[in-house]
Amino acid sequence: MVASIIGPILIYLERFLIGSLLPMSSVAYYSAPYEAVTRLWVIPASLSMTLVPVFSILEGIKDKEKLRTLFARSLKYVLLVMGSIIILVEVFAEGILQIWLGADFVTRSTSVLQILGLGVLINSFAQTPFAFLQGIGRPDIPAKFSLFELPVYIAIVCFFISQWGITGAAAAWTVRVTLAALLLFGATFELYRLSLRLLSIDGVILTGFTILLLIATAYVLKSLLGFLSIFAQLTPLLALVGLFAWFTWVKGMDAVECCG
Repeated sequence: MVASIIGPILIYLERFLIGSLLPMSSVAYYSAPYEAVTRLWVIPASLSMTLVPVFSILEGIKDKEKLRTLFARSLKYVLLVMGSIIILVEVFAEGILQIWLGADFVTRSTSVLQILGLGVLINSFAQTPFAFLQGIGRPDIPAKFSLFELPVYIAIVCFFISQWGITGAAAAWTVRVTLAALLLFGATFELYRLSLRLLSIDGVILTGFTILLLIATAYVLKSLLGFLSIFAQLTPLLALVGLFAWFTWVKGMDAVECCG
């Protein structure tokens, strides 16, 4: 109950602070990329909604092994889906803004979109431990973390905006969701005595490293093909994402995941 109240309060507080601290002429350059990229939350949110009752059932029957496995695999699936999408946002931020909103937004909002995209990926990743804590009957933990985040975020956003404007606002938001993710993961690992070995066994760490490699390769391709149109640049990058999907399917999935 408390968590469901604090979440909307945080969102309204963020909007109030942004609107109050930024010049009116700059608010649109922040709000447009924010509203666009945060719509991607529908993907991890949908997964999170299905995980809560499953986590609850497994906790009820005390099947901790399946609980741990489901937790790790859910992290991997979020990485696979959201990582592939955010890579496109990060690499083609300029092109997306150029087509969507025009050259003025390219100049003012490219770094904002990229920073917010990173924050959305981190926050999407944090949806799994959030669902985990809800499912095992500890919704009080995320609520307490949110209360802790409130004063920290206010201090950070005020300082960052005063120093870097709308880019600082995007960075402050990403710092907040990163802090929230670290707290949620820390609580989950502590409560269930999880280890990094679990993430390694279920392919989470391999998937993470593969995504980092994919990001680096995508940026190299983008720089080499920068003279082409954005649509021409997309072709090899989509092929690269397809190769990534094939690799993670072969190397990151076990027989149960691949074949049911």
